[in-house]
Amino acid sequence: MVLLLLVACIDYLFEEEPRVWSGDLVATLSPIEAGVCPDTVATVTLENVGRGDLHITTLGVEGADWMLEAVDLPLVLAPGAEDPIHLTGSGGESTLVIRSDDPEQPEVQIPVGAAGNVTPVTLIVSPYEEQSVPVGADLALNAFVSDADDAVSDLTLEWVSSLTGSLGAATADENGRVEGLWLAADRESGPQLITLQARDACGGIGDGVQFFCQDGPFVVHPITEEAWHYEGAASISGDVLTLTEATPDRVGAAFDLISIFDGDRIDVSFSFQIGEGTGGEGLSVTLLDANERDGFVGGGGCGLGFGGGADCTSGPALPGWSLAIDTHTDPGDCVAGPHLAFTLDGDLRAFAPCAAIPAVDDGEWHDLKLSVADGALSVSLDGVSVLAEPVAGLVDFAGYLGFTASTSSATNAHRVRDVEIIDYTCE
Repeated sequence: MVLLLLVACIDYLFEEEPRVWSGDLVATLSPIEAGVCPDTVATVTLENVGRGDLHITTLGVEGADWMLEAVDLPLVLAPGAEDPIHLTGSGGESTLVIRSDDPEQPEVQIPVGAAGNVTPVTLIVSPYEEQSVPVGADLALNAFVSDADDAVSDLTLEWVSSLTGSLGAATADENGRVEGLWLAADRESGPQLITLQARDACGGIGDGVQFFCQDGPFVVHPITEEAWHYEGAASISGDVLTLTEATPDRVGAAFDLISIFDGDRIDVSFSFQIGEGTGGEGLSVTLLDANERDGFVGGGGCGLGFGGGADCTSGPALPGWSLAIDTHTDPGDCVAGPHLAFTLDGDLRAFAPCAAIPAVDDGEWHDLKLSVADGALSVSLDGVSVLAEPVAGLVDFAGYLGFTASTSSATNAHRVRDVEIIDYTCE
C-alpha cells in the first residue's frame, strides 16, 4: 500500500482532500496552507506500507499549471520506505498521475487545483483622464486601492510619471484612499502618464494609469509611419519623409493627425533636402486648420501642394498658414529666385512676410527653425535669421502640422527629416 502526503505553503487553498484507497495503495493530497504567494515547491512524500517492494514507474502532471521536478525512474520503495518528490505551482488545475506495479490499482490520478493570488486594484481619480493642467498649478494626486487578500496598509505604493520617473512612496488610509500633492516645479511639461503601482505581499502588482497633459513648452517628434497621413507622391522610409521625387507634375503632402497644435503659438524645426532635378518647385511647412479643411493637398506646380488663387495653379488653397521654401521663380512671386514666403489660408496673391534666401536645391541637408508667437513670425535658415516680422491677420486655430511639395515641368526631389515641434498647450 502506498501513502501520498502533500505538504506546501502557498497562497492557495484546496476546498477538499482528493483521496484514493484501493488494496495496497493509499494516495492522499493534503490541503495546501495559505500565506505564501510566489511559485511554491510542494513536497509529496511517497510511502510504501505494503509487505513487498513497490516500483513507481511513472510520475507526471497533466496540465500546465503544476510542474514536477525530475525524478529518476523507476522509483523502488522497500516496505516502510519513504521518498519525497517536488512540484511547483501558481494556481490553476492539473492532475497528478502515479503509476506503479500495484496489481489492484496500477494508476492513481489526483486533481491538483487552487486559486491564484489576486493582484491589488487601483483607481486614479485625480488627475482625471486627459486633464490639461495649467502652468504653475500644483496637482492633487488622489486614488483608491484595494486587495482581496492583504490589508491596504500592507501594500507597497509608489507614484510614477512616464516623464519624471518615480515620485516616491505613498500610503493608503484604512479605507484605501491615497492622497498626495505634486508640486508644479517638479513636473515636466507635455503629455504623460501617471501610474499608481501597488505591490502586495506576493509581489503581485496592480497598476492604475491615467493620461494627462501639463501645459508649457514640450517637445514633440511627430514623424512616424502610423501617426501621419500621406497623400499624392508622399511616403516615408525610416525617419525620412519624401514628398516628391524629381518627377514632373507631382504633388505630395503628409500631416500628423495625432497631435493638434495652436496656430498662434508653436515652434518647429526640421531638416530638408531639395535637389536631383531641374529646379522646381519647392516645399512648405503647413499648419492646416483642422476645422476648416476639406482635404490635405493644395495646388500643384507653383502652389507647392498648399496654395491656390494664382494663375499658375488651380488650387485648392489649404486653410491655416504655410511657410513656403520656393526654389523656382513663377509669375506673382514676392521676389525672384529662391525665397521664403509666409502665407495665410494658402492665398498665393498675398505673401507676408517674404525674404530671399541662398539657393537650397543643392542636394544638401539644410536646417530651418520657425517660431510663431505673439502675432509674429521668426525664421532662421542654417543658423542665420531670415525673417522676424509681425503677421497681420494671424489668429489662433487648431491645426495639423505637415509638409507639402510639388513639381511642374521643373523638378526636384523634396525630403524632410529630424522634425521637432515645441508645443505650449495641451488642448
